Amino acid sequence: MFNKIKIAAFDLDGTVYYGSKIIDGALDVITKLREKGVNTFFLTNNSAGNRERIYKKLIKLGVPCEESDVITAGYAAACFAKEKALKNLYISGTNMLKQEFSDLGVEYTECEETAENLIIGFDPEITFEKLTRSVRAGLHAKHIFTCNVDRTYPGEEQKRFPGCGAMTAAIEWCCNKKSEVMIGKPGTYMLDLLCSKYGIATDEIVMIGDTYESDITMANKKGC
Repeated sequence: MFNKIKIAAFDLDGTVYYGSKIIDGALDVITKLREKGVNTFFLTNNSAGNRERIYKKLIKLGVPCEESDVITAGYAAACFAKEKALKNLYISGTNMLKQEFSDLGVEYTECEETAENLIIGFDPEITFEKLTRSVRAGLHAKHIFTCNVDRTYPGEEQKRFPGCGAMTAAIEWCCNKKSEVMIGKPGTYMLDLLCSKYGIATDEIVMIGDTYESDITMANKKGC
């Protein structure tokens, strides 16, 4: 099987680490794959932290990598917005998520009343005021996109925490609108980015994750 595989794409939360602790054996698997000539990348639905933050976390945990090895749902959302040339874009999420857009030269608005497009990301510091502004943006917007609809994610000591799906569901419900595109897993846009950048086919990728409804469903959709 691995004679054909060129890339191993790892999920992070629940696969490589739980919160601030690496999972036993994860580094061994990554090392062995690299020894076999398989390049490793990290595809995460995390849209709160930017790629730089997650790359530094991996380094701190002892996982050698480059920032370019990390593809987050937030980074993918910024790439999507740039590719689609989204105008009057309102971002519901953290400052780090917004930074991903700025780094790619994607402009966004802080005025929810003029939004034509809304992208929903995960925000662990969500407040009623933030939610209100996001709902108002969604009511005005012609198009709504979400980074993902994960119900929960595993954090410190394997405890479950509400995921981006909590924010997405609340905004969709209040606006009586549905997101048109899910940019993160189980959507396939992150795999498309990976294949486009490195000129490989999806059947040359093995996906390693802990969640069937996101990681493995995405991989099956693209024939990984």
